[in-house]
Amino acid sequence: MDKERVLTIWIIYDHPLDYPNDYVVRGWDITNQGDNMPQDKVTRHETLEEARASLPPGLYRTDPFTEDDPAILEVWI
Repeated sequence: MDKERVLTIWIIYDHPLDYPNDYVVRGWDITNQGDNMPQDKVTRHETLEEARASLPPGLYRTDPFTEDDPAILEVWI
């Protein structure tokens, strides 16, 4: 049986509704079945620079889609 492959993307949110005082970083797991699952753990930061520094090394930054939540500031793959 093949294991389901997972790609984790990292989202930096700019003061989202559930954390209005912080920048928030949350991982999203994307499966080869097309499922998108948010990770339970988030990290909260006072500055955008701190949020970026918390990301795993070796990622590439992309901009969010225009139809994404306005709180999504950056997407990292």
